Amino acid sequence: MKKPLLNTGLAILFFALGTPALAAPPFEQMDANRDKTISPKEAEAWRPLTRVFERLDKNCDGKLQAIEYDYLLTGKKAPETCVDAKPSVVKIK
Repeated sequence: MKKPLLNTGLAILFFALGTPALAAPPFEQMDANRDKTISPKEAEAWRPLTRVFERLDKNCDGKLQAIEYDYLLTGKKAPETCVDAKPSVVKIK
């Protein structure tokens, strides 16, 4: 019964090191209701995702879009904060 724990540890280690977590399921598999986002409830299907969900949710909408999940799959460096991921908007009076 140590295999799931080992897989969880490896996925978190891969994420922390910025390398791809090859054991991660495809986005389409995680998006159970096909709304093009992964909710926290859907993330529970793969436990390592629940541990990094908030760090991957760069726009702070409480869901993961494909591009946010892609940070986990590819090991690409994600923006540091929600503000970094949003385009700048300037209001003109």
